[in-house]
Amino acid sequence: MQELDLEDQAAADRLRAFLVGEMYRSVAQVLAQSDPSVADALFRRVEAIVATTLRRINLEQAEGPNSTAIVLSVCKDIGTLLKSAHDRSARSIADTRVAERSPGGRVAPSLSARAA
Repeated sequence: MQELDLEDQAAADRLRAFLVGEMYRSVAQVLAQSDPSVADALFRRVEAIVATTLRRINLEQAEGPNSTAIVLSVCKDIGTLLKSAHDRSARSIADTRVAERSPGGRVAPSLSARAA
């Protein structure tokens, strides 16, 4: 495999981050639509893992003298990703619930049967 120069490595890192973000958003949306309570528990766990990891890296200066700057940069990016994924999931659930209602605000018959 060909070695990448710094510019190409940065491009690969951006592409990798973009693809991971898109995958996470997709999984979050599907999970939130299928089981909102499980999605909420998973989202909280993911956020806790990220926070714990970044806190540890910062406290230990595990990435060298620029660890704090690295953590802040990652925190900003991951925070934006998690917020957008979780907000999109919440909106998707709300949109699905609105779409399930028939005109006039009544719940569609298939949902009324489940609720009864």
